[in-house]
Amino acid sequence: MKHYITLLSLLIVSLGFAQKDPVAIIKSVNALKKQTIAQMQANTDKTKNDFLYDKFKKEAREKLLEIEDIESSSFKPYLKKDGGFTTDFQKLLNNSGLQDAWDEGFGGFYFKKGYLAKIFKNYLSEEYLLYIRINDIRPFMYNDAALMISWNELGTLLLNECNFIKKYPNSKKLREVKLCYADDVITFIFGIDNTPSFEIPVARKTMKAFVSKNPEALATPLVKIYLENTKVNKNGMTVYKDENKNLYDLINAELEKQLGGKISDLSSEYNED
Repeated sequence: MKHYITLLSLLIVSLGFAQKDPVAIIKSVNALKKQTIAQMQANTDKTKNDFLYDKFKKEAREKLLEIEDIESSSFKPYLKKDGGFTTDFQKLLNNSGLQDAWDEGFGGFYFKKGYLAKIFKNYLSEEYLLYIRINDIRPFMYNDAALMISWNELGTLLLNECNFIKKYPNSKKLREVKLCYADDVITFIFGIDNTPSFEIPVARKTMKAFVSKNPEALATPLVKIYLENTKVNKNGMTVYKDENKNLYDLINAELEKQLGGKISDLSSEYNED
């Protein structure tokens, strides 16, 4: 009897490992991706393909979230002694278009910037392709309260959000994009905790270029408020012209006018959808 109990225990452990095995999960995502592309190829209606993309993205995310922390036992076969991934596992990630994301620790695996837009570009609407360009960089933007992309990349992302809001006012993705815009325009102007814009000369330079090149963009009036109310001191740092003026509150108030209400309300509505 004990022999059978031991075998049953081993079987349960083996099945549990198989379900959490990163390689098995990634291969299942690849199979789902292949299946979705085949469905899209058989369909000429890009609106229906947009729906198929949403379904794929949701299911793929759920699968990838099943992968346990990098320090778990399921990861041991795929880690080198120095902590990096083994050659075969890294090759699987590369071939699958996946990249590890970090934010004060391991944050999971996500599709690389540009990968999904590339493999789905022939099947999706222009609306969804623009949405993907807004969405796919987000897991890699921050780490330890620091900005991990350049100000130029952030400006491009912000412009894509501005264009989406203007071009697709009836999109079901509009609330999500507006929330991204609200976060990103504040980061573009002020930076974040460990990457404040006032300490980084290229940040101000990029803001000036953005305003000059995109006078009609939604974000331009907000960026102009900051530029017009700040200056560069002799140490090369950006400082307020009037220390008594709260630029954050001023810009945030104008931002909420653009969005048609408080950002917290928009966030609540999005979470309810």
